[in-house]
Amino acid sequence: MARDQVKSQRSFLQKAIGLWDGCELVKALRAVDRKIKLLVVSMHDAALYADRAVQAGGNGYIRKQGDPEELIQAIRDVLDGHIYVSEDVG
Repeated sequence: MARDQVKSQRSFLQKAIGLWDGCELVKALRAVDRKIKLLVVSMHDAALYADRAVQAGGNGYIRKQGDPEELIQAIRDVLDGHIYVSEDVG
């Protein structure tokens, strides 16, 4: 996928999230594609948000403020079919 396409999709999702509750967006995306990999990246660090994101159908949850290496690990885990939740969420 070209870099411009990724930027465009990220921008779209950021705008969509601004209009939707993040968990509702995860549910909607999951309804469209059951196999899609969804890693939620959020500013919230409360375990409640992580639980809600995973219950809605997300494959993982990580904080925006997290370590870049953790983001890479989260992406790898989600792509490998695992659920990933930031260790510092709580």
